[in-house]
Amino acid sequence: MKQNILFTYTEEYLPTPRCRNIKTREVTASVCVNIEECSKEDTTLVMVVKKPHWETREIRVFEGQLYRNVQKPSRDIVSIVNQKAESINWQNHIWSKLRATSRCFNKETDSEIVKNKVTERASELLIIDGMVFEKTTEPVYEIYFSPNKKGVGLNINYMSDFIEVSDDLYFSALERKECLDTYKHILASNPYAEDYSDLFNIDVLAPEYVKYKSHNPK
Repeated sequence: MKQNILFTYTEEYLPTPRCRNIKTREVTASVCVNIEECSKEDTTLVMVVKKPHWETREIRVFEGQLYRNVQKPSRDIVSIVNQKAESINWQNHIWSKLRATSRCFNKETDSEIVKNKVTERASELLIIDGMVFEKTTEPVYEIYFSPNKKGVGLNINYMSDFIEVSDDLYFSALERKECLDTYKHILASNPYAEDYSDLFNIDVLAPEYVKYKSHNPK
């Protein structure tokens, strides 16, 4: 699928031939990107992620790479739903999110650098039978704590370098029992906490794609 994506960069210029002070201005340009398409038969379903108020998210493998459903809040803002190619805002999903996560674009003066970043972002997306997916790392169970350590919660997150330096506890998709046992043990010391652990689940259909090894203290 071809999409024309607008982007901005900073242009340096001299207001007049006699002016020696370089000024800057924001310039809008565009680039045509291609979002690859395939069918479910071209992929392998390896995991299914379920969590409260989120539509079931599939983890699929295509050409050796993990992909997950792209999701966003529903119109009523009470649930998170999977995105269809026919209704997603490609401009917002590619450029707006890219710019929001990379402040350097606000001062980038080389349009080719920005154009390449937009193209690279588009290459991370995949349309599978009309549903939008994006490259991902594997899902993991997370026990997270509030800054004062008095609050605790359960979530399903995705592998990143942040996990190695976080104070939270992480468990692989195959360690659900270990995660829930730890979580319930922590909850036992907090009489005001509610247990929603049964609502979180990663159904692993292909264990060979679970690579994460937990390093939680015993």
